[in-house]
Amino acid sequence: MRSTTERIKLAKKQADEIKKQHNEKRHRLAVISCYSFGIALIVVISALVCNLNFAGFEQMPMHDTASIFANKGFLGYVVVGILAFLLGISVTLMCDILHKRNKERNEGNDRTDR
Repeated sequence: MRSTTERIKLAKKQADEIKKQHNEKRHRLAVISCYSFGIALIVVISALVCNLNFAGFEQMPMHDTASIFANKGFLGYVVVGILAFLLGISVTLMCDILHKRNKERNEGNDRTDR
């Protein structure tokens, strides 16, 4: 038999676990939404850029500018956009990791100095 305090502690622990799972689901949904929005934005901008036609570029049409798949400029813009998006994410994550490591290192040095 458990005492009342043990039951209360167990109930609080279970409530905290449920809140943690709910927050993880919310965070996962937010991350997926942001990535999906970024990729959709890349596709839309690529479609718009492929259809641009400036008067000064009559000798060199814009659709051949980022064409890495023969004459399919749209796919070229999409690939370049997605690669730029992934590069941005990678750089941001690496900077975040370095910042956390430096912070941990500085906290460790402060503890040893005391």
